Amino acid sequence: MNVVYIHASRFGNGAAVAEEFRRASRGTVTVRHMREVRPSDLPPADLYVFSSPGRLGKPIRGMRRFLSGVTLPPGAVTRAISAMRLAPMRRTSLD
Repeated sequence: MNVVYIHASRFGNGAAVAEEFRRASRGTVTVRHMREVRPSDLPPADLYVFSSPGRLGKPIRGMRRFLSGVTLPPGAVTRAISAMRLAPMRRTSLD
């Protein structure tokens, strides 16, 4: 399976997730930052994965703008991943 994984990582977290995805995959995984490709020129693939930090339950604005310009071949399979960074839990006296 040929997979194209596009991420919007600013601090490296999304890139780390993409690399883990590449290691766990049995097929060919091409990992790119969204700034490295144009939405209209995505390479051909069996599966497209778009990964972005979340903001108020949505992908960040840059990724939403990127996705609005994407045109995929008919029948292409896509998945979008949006993750919010969770603050570390503080320990309390009740723990």
